[in-house]
Amino acid sequence: MKKLMGMLFASAILLSACGAPGGGGATNEKEGKKSDSDTIKIGLNLELSGAVAAYGNQEKEGAELAVEEINAKGGINGKKIELVIKDNKSDTAEAAAVAANLTTKENVVAIIGPATSGASKAQIPNVTKAKVPVITPSGTDDAITVVNDAVQEFIFRACFQDSFQGVILANYAMNNLDAKKAVVIGDVSSDYAKGL
Repeated sequence: MKKLMGMLFASAILLSACGAPGGGGATNEKEGKKSDSDTIKIGLNLELSGAVAAYGNQEKEGAELAVEEINAKGGINGKKIELVIKDNKSDTAEAAAVAANLTTKENVVAIIGPATSGASKAQIPNVTKAKVPVITPSGTDDAITVVNDAVQEFIFRACFQDSFQGVILANYAMNNLDAKKAVVIGDVSSDYAKGL
């Protein structure tokens, strides 16, 4: 139940950031106990500094806007959403540490982020152990949600995965552009480029 409720909260924020109306019908639960708090704590584990800060800061601003809109409409079941914002510094080890902090010390019901695939994968052990759901707005690596044919129970994504994007691009080139040959230029140091 905790996983479902947390996922609903995170989804409401993420969807609101994309223009959908805010709100929902869930209650805040932690460890199976009803919370008497007037707030629902959702963590942000994002790249707010470092090499890919542009991604994380845009996603943070979207989440803040969504929370502002949801809270202005009365919150969720009368409870206001509180964001607990943490900077993983565009570092995978830091992303794992932030996830541990959010789940054990901050006691969030769900986490949004990280923005990148490597950081998203780095937090999987900590959020799985804590049974706190996570949604990555932009992590595309197939292995975020499925590892060795096993679905990751607490990890979700809001975007298409790499393997799907690569197939769609190839189909578009063949079917819409009538391409018979192609040159692919990619950054071999980028997991994203390799995944596509």
